[in-house]
Amino acid sequence: MPSEIKWAIAIAVGAALILVGWKLPFLLNTVHVLVCFLLIVVVLLQSGKAADLAGAFGGAGSQTAFGPRGAATFLSKATT
Repeated sequence: MPSEIKWAIAIAVGAALILVGWKLPFLLNTVHVLVCFLLIVVVLLQSGKAADLAGAFGGAGSQTAFGPRGAATFLSKATT
């Protein structure tokens, strides 16, 4: 491969990294925060095995978002 083509490829790759590189940390941080919020929501909606958060504050165990056992299979699969 001629050296001119190698230089052209190197310059093109460098320019692409400069143009895309400044957006990458913003994109990664945004995806990270969205995944964290999604995981928090999924864990909070999951019904516990014994006394859940509602039971700790005096509520009934069946007062979860999906009832006592309605979403246990989906949410337990989503968090494991």
